[in-house]
Amino acid sequence: GTILVPFPLESNLSGVGRELLRSEALWYSRKVDVWLRPGRRLLLHFEAIDYECEVLLNGVRVGGHLGGNTAFSFDVTAAVKNGSNVLVVRVVDECAATQPRGKQRRQPRGIWYTSVSGIWQTVWLEEVANAYVEDLRASAISVSRGVLEVTALVSEAAPP
Repeated sequence: GTILVPFPLESNLSGVGRELLRSEALWYSRKVDVWLRPGRRLLLHFEAIDYECEVLLNGVRVGGHLGGNTAFSFDVTAAVKNGSNVLVVRVVDECAATQPRGKQRRQPRGIWYTSVSGIWQTVWLEEVANAYVEDLRASAISVSRGVLEVTALVSEAAPP
């Protein structure tokens, strides 16, 4: 079948509008043309997938994620090739009692939103230099003086 990303399977806007059963896996597949410049890296970003996923690029597992509300990224440089690439994402959502509120039962009674399974936020590719800023952390040193310490987490500078 076909699904419109970034809408959850259960949303009518996805073009599907049905629940993902606990016994099912949701599979996404997309061809992506990439022309990566020499000395660069390619990052694959997901703003959110609900709930557990495995990501493959050209048949190579590039990562996985657990959780429905947090963004995550993978460096896919080792798996990408110039030209046509195939991105596959497998998603399962067991609605376990350990998942955040609203996921414990299929018919929540009193919660006003539908279930959310699958890719429900934006997915995008980003070409970066070999050494790039992965994350920034800010800490208040002195609020009264307006002093802030910022630490940058930089990727390895080694070529891919």
